[in-house]
Amino acid sequence: MGEAVQIDATATPPPAPSERPSRGDFAIGDTVSFEGRDLIQRLDTIVRINQKTAALSCDGHQWRVSFSRFFRRRLADAALKSFAQDCARILHVILP
Repeated sequence: MGEAVQIDATATPPPAPSERPSRGDFAIGDTVSFEGRDLIQRLDTIVRINQKTAALSCDGHQWRVSFSRFFRRRLADAALKSFAQDCARILHVILP
């Protein structure tokens, strides 16, 4: 006969996989962030929702991103982005 298997009762189970965001977690107008292929973190607004992706608008560019790549951002982050965009517009007017 084989040897008995001993189980360590103090071992902790592996952590549960984190839940990925899905289509139902987001709406048009939500501000989300994602990391692009170039590893740059972007903060964008959802302008259209498709079955598997969402279309985002940021600085005149549009991105199609899978919902699983999104991070929901705090309102403060959205306000900071808006402030930065306003400053850029003002500087562009002052320093053509």
